[in-house]
Amino acid sequence: MIKVPQIGQHVLNEGIYMGFKLLPGINQPLHIFSAPQNLTPEREILNFRNAAIELAGRKKWCGQNGAAFGTNWRHYESEVFKAMQAGDLGDWFIPTLPMTCGKDLKRKTVWDQSLFDLIPIPGHNAAVI
Repeated sequence: MIKVPQIGQHVLNEGIYMGFKLLPGINQPLHIFSAPQNLTPEREILNFRNAAIELAGRKKWCGQNGAAFGTNWRHYESEVFKAMQAGDLGDWFIPTLPMTCGKDLKRKTVWDQSLFDLIPIPGHNAAVI
């Protein structure tokens, strides 16, 4: 059995543990980590394209490489979902809009829950969305 970290725990070469999401049709949970440092040193605000370029160029940043899913958000989103279904999301990536809020650009609900819905599981040291 794999030991699941405490929420908020800094896991070496992984990041800060945020919880996990159980995805339909996938046998393993998607464990969610946030980077322990900012992508840019001055906390500058980047648009999606520039953030995707910056992240894709990172090698061994906070223990992981940056994922290169492209800079067009529609293509990026479909590539992220393909990687999730294949269980191949081992690198840092920018969460897609449906992941963060559950809705697409037209405000249509596409996921019933989002990363903001991480909640603790009673009696466990993890969260699930």
